[in-house]
Amino acid sequence: MVKRFEEKRSPVAARFHQPKKSCFPWIFWPLVGLVIIFAIFIAQNKYLYITTVSVKYLPANAKYRLTDQAQITKQLNDYINQPWLNYFKKDTPLTFSTQYILSHFAKDGRFASTKIIWRFPHKIELALYEKVPVAILSVSGDKDYWLDKNGEIIAPATKPLTDLTNNNQPVVLPIIYDETSSSYGSKGLSDALKMALGVFSELNGVKYRLAVKDLKISENSGYFLGESMAVPGFKILWLLDQKEINYEVARLKILMDNKFASSNPEYVDLRFGEKVYYK
Repeated sequence: MVKRFEEKRSPVAARFHQPKKSCFPWIFWPLVGLVIIFAIFIAQNKYLYITTVSVKYLPANAKYRLTDQAQITKQLNDYINQPWLNYFKKDTPLTFSTQYILSHFAKDGRFASTKIIWRFPHKIELALYEKVPVAILSVSGDKDYWLDKNGEIIAPATKPLTDLTNNNQPVVLPIIYDETSSSYGSKGLSDALKMALGVFSELNGVKYRLAVKDLKISENSGYFLGESMAVPGFKILWLLDQKEINYEVARLKILMDNKFASSNPEYVDLRFGEKVYYK
């Protein structure tokens, strides 16, 4: 009987005798992927590029605009004409950053919201929802600002507003004159601004026959005080206190409906609770 003797190999020798794996798939498929990606970029650069940019305003306020449509369009065109990787432009679906554009315009306090609408293959629309100013805040020693209905600053009031629906007639907004030393954003001043807006809303010549078009805010010993001129022509003094302001408006209306139903006073002082002083 012939005995077979198997050759015993060390683990190191066995490793050297294993067949080598081909590196071809590791090179080929990534190259194929890069070619496909490059082909997609070339195709969309050739067929899906942006040629038309339009800006439209959502109908929150059809009377006037805080922003210039031509200027917004120019900003968009400047962006899409920028180079991307030195070869492509930012005018295709893969190179145009919708998030960048939305975040860029979100920083502009004049917009409540923005939206990008693609009209394939060659057009995009930027839909803008402007905030609506309800008053102007004129800060002593500073500048004028548009305020929204919450008493928050929209943007500097850099230009007069004109009514687009009425032959570009000037739009007259109520004015709040801030003559306090309080910084904007402090609770006391924020509350005072909201109360001033409440006065404008209640006394606007529509809800009630009196109209208040301006209110001067001052500060004395921690109290915020208001002074305004009513139409028709008499002074009103206010205590801008959240617990009292609604009662002050009500007392003024009672006084006007009774004592001054057929005439007007020189002034009405509402700063002392139920004691109303007038002349």
